Amino acid sequence: MGQHACGHHEGQMSAVCAACRVRSISVCAALDEDELNDLSSLATDAHFAARETMAAQGRAAEAVFNITEGTVRTYRLLPDGRRQIFGFLLPGDFLGLSLGDIYGFSADAVSPVRACRFARTRFDALVAAKPHLLRRLHEAAGHELALARDHAVLLGRRSADERVAAFLVDLRDRLKRSGAGGDVTVPLAMTR
Repeated sequence: MGQHACGHHEGQMSAVCAACRVRSISVCAALDEDELNDLSSLATDAHFAARETMAAQGRAAEAVFNITEGTVRTYRLLPDGRRQIFGFLLPGDFLGLSLGDIYGFSADAVSPVRACRFARTRFDALVAAKPHLLRRLHEAAGHELALARDHAVLLGRRSADERVAAFLVDLRDRLKRSGAGGDVTVPLAMTR
């Protein structure tokens, strides 16, 4: 995995976190300055090349990631060897917030990805000590469930053209939320 220690002292890392362009739209927005220092002390700067695996289905869920740059594809490997893609993560999204000890999915970088990596045990301990952070994580999980339900309806009730159009509108809206997209051009890192 393409992880690199940040090499910042805690105060410097806090400044990096405070200046992070996705902080206001990620779970980190629920933290005050002291709590951000606590979280940043757990962070490692991780870089992944396009097509590099960030999480592997069936492997120990040892890390949680906050995506700060790039696009991540999440999918399940089916028994017949096929891959069922179920989503794309963008800057501000968290990866690996599952309750289990094993990843129930795989995740690959679609484009070069930069993320804050948190060791799962240390991240879980911080969340347990910060009830409002836990509440923010529940909100994020609820949002992800709503997106999954919408996606299921999208697949079952719309034509292929309607599905592509809905995907592009959703991607545009998510990119605008992170400050990465415009009204006219939607970058598509995925090849299909």
